[in-house]
Amino acid sequence: MKKNITSKWWFYILLLGVTFMIPPYSQIKVSPNEISNVISTALRFPLSSSISALFPIAKLLLLCTLIVPFLIGEKSARIVAAYSILSMFLIGIFQSMAMTEEYGFVWIIGNTIIMSLVGVFWIKELIKPTNNFAHNNLNKARLWVLPLMVLSILFPLSFTQTGELIWDFSIKNIMLNESATAYCLVTPTILGILILFFPNINIELFRVSSFVGLIFGILNCTIWFVFSPELYLMGILHLPLLILSLYGCGLSLTYNRNRKLLSSEKIY
Repeated sequence: MKKNITSKWWFYILLLGVTFMIPPYSQIKVSPNEISNVISTALRFPLSSSISALFPIAKLLLLCTLIVPFLIGEKSARIVAAYSILSMFLIGIFQSMAMTEEYGFVWIIGNTIIMSLVGVFWIKELIKPTNNFAHNNLNKARLWVLPLMVLSILFPLSFTQTGELIWDFSIKNIMLNESATAYCLVTPTILGILILFFPNINIELFRVSSFVGLIFGILNCTIWFVFSPELYLMGILHLPLLILSLYGCGLSLTYNRNRKLLSSEKIY
C-alpha cells in the first residue's frame, strides 16, 4: 500500500515546528522575551477585523457552505473545496497580519504557512475531487456535530461598553460579527462536513485539517481558560474547534488501523 506524506509521523512534527519555531516578523524589532506579546497583540487586532463591511457576505458564504452538501449532495464537492481554498488562504494571510501601535506591522508567519498548507490540500481536492457528499454517505449517527458547527458560525458573543464579554444572540450581532473571517470559527464547519461524510472523503485532507485544527484548538483553549479566565466565554466558543479536531484525528487513526487490517487480510 503506497503511503502519502500525511501518513508520515515526521510530517506532523514538521507542522509543530513551523507553528512554534518560526518567530513572527515585527516592523519594530523586539527581544525574544517579547515575542509572546507581539503575537497576542497581532491576534487581537488582525487586518481581517478591519474589513467589517465584508463580514455579512463572509457569513452568508459560510452558511451556504454548511447547507449545500445537504441540498445537492455529491455535486457540492467542488463548491466546498472552492470555499475552503478561499477561506484558508485569505484567513491565513489577513488574520496573521496586523498593524499595531507597539510593534508596527506584524506578521505571524508560521500561522500563514500552516493555514495555507491546508489550502494547498484543498486545491488538490478541487482539481481531482475525492470527497463524496452523496446523501447516502451521510452518517446520521454523527449529526451531533451540527450544533457545534452552528455555534461557531453564530459566535453569539459581544463586548459591553465596559469591556465585559457577554452572550449576544441578537440578529445584528450574529450577522455582523467576524466569525466567518476567523480560522478557529470557520474550520469547525469545514471539519464537521468531512466528519459527517467520513470515510467517503479525502483522507489526506482530513488528516491535515484535523491536526492543524487541533493545534489551534489547544492553543486557544489554553489562552482563554488558563491565561485569560475572565474571557472564558471565548474559550467556550473555541471548544467546537478542539472537539471536532480531536474527533477528526481519532477517526483518521481508526481509518489507518482499518486499512492495515484489510491489507494484512489480503496477504493471507
